[in-house]
Amino acid sequence: MIRVSRYGQDGPSIDKPGFGSIGEAIGGLRYLKRYPDQPPVRIGISIGNSLSSLYAVIGTLKAVSHRNVHGTGN
Repeated sequence: MIRVSRYGQDGPSIDKPGFGSIGEAIGGLRYLKRYPDQPPVRIGISIGNSLSSLYAVIGTLKAVSHRNVHGTGN
């Protein structure tokens, strides 16, 4: 099972929503795609959701590979 959390598993922000668009804004990505006289805009694709899921899958596959090579550690 994979659990992807925008703000971590515990702490003061655990109950805040963690959509990709919020992560893009907090991470500064939306600041890069802006016009001086307008608020920041979307970059055209949902990169926040896509990247977080991609890295979750990569981490999971790495963990399964490590387990298969080195055993469970029990």
